[in-house]
Amino acid sequence: MVFHRTSTAESQFRQQLQYGGATFAAASACLRRLKPHGEPREPVELRALVRGLAASVVVLWGLPRMRVSLTPTPAGEELRRHLSARVWGVPLHRIAQGVLEVPASEADYLRGRRHRRALRNNVRRALAAKIVCRPLASVHERRLITERLQARAPHFRDWDLRSFGRPGDQWWGAFDSADSPIGLAHVTVDRDWALLQSLICTDRATRYLLHARVVGALATAGVRYLCTNSRNSLLLAPNLQYFQHLLGYRAAHLSIGPAVAKRVGVGVAWAPAGGQGIRAASLTPAGDIHRAHDEDHRGEVKQALLNGGTAYVAEHDHTQLSGLEGALRPVGDAPPTTRPRSARR
Repeated sequence: MVFHRTSTAESQFRQQLQYGGATFAAASACLRRLKPHGEPREPVELRALVRGLAASVVVLWGLPRMRVSLTPTPAGEELRRHLSARVWGVPLHRIAQGVLEVPASEADYLRGRRHRRALRNNVRRALAAKIVCRPLASVHERRLITERLQARAPHFRDWDLRSFGRPGDQWWGAFDSADSPIGLAHVTVDRDWALLQSLICTDRATRYLLHARVVGALATAGVRYLCTNSRNSLLLAPNLQYFQHLLGYRAAHLSIGPAVAKRVGVGVAWAPAGGQGIRAASLTPAGDIHRAHDEDHRGEVKQALLNGGTAYVAEHDHTQLSGLEGALRPVGDAPPTTRPRSARR
């Protein structure tokens, strides 16, 4: 665990160093004012400036520290490149970063804690509006939805075309009742860590629902921590700090730890009779193969087999099955330990 249990007094002190804390707010206001091209330079009393600088020292000294262990995969190298970026020798993405400790499931993420009430209310509001979120498996679909959203929202960021098919990147789209795209999430996943590259939606409630769906998918995949693609959280605008606070993020200093081996899982896909291509796929972390297949895709795999279709499995590096069609093999050729129980019946 990152944030250990402490005594009541120490816990209250630590909370003041996080989003929503008075010390964090004072430090953030001071640093945003001192940042070049930051907030308008209005006259500041010397006493207020000293208090702000003192609060900044306390926050920067007292924030928890986390080691990020990455794999030697394309996704791990992308996170390592991101965390290694510096300006004038100062790390851009390792000081006071927003980090979410991914819970065991989406249900656990929405449960408890008073500040999660806004999250739950917005999720319910989006569901009532028939907003649907789903993964975007193909590069073509990712690019098409991005172009459609850019046409609706001029401030929408421009992606490097290479990112649409980068190994280890996962994409989710949010769609309204007319099946028009209204949101997009882009995450780079490397074993225990994930980087939220972007989360952009055209309305407020959809942001909460899309983020909750992403967290639920990462929890199923065995990811432990999700960090944001932003600079020092103390320099973020107050509305972005508040949004991260409502989503459950906490500020922490990051450091790059030793490399770790990639976690190999198993993907399953199925095709209808007649060989019309792969229709769907699922990813499961090692150790949860049978549970995930039985709970999520038993019916689909079984129906494909009953109708004369073929089910496939393939090892993957815990990123995504898209683009690994060449590694797929029929379930009948898979080792018994990786064969879904639904395919053996």
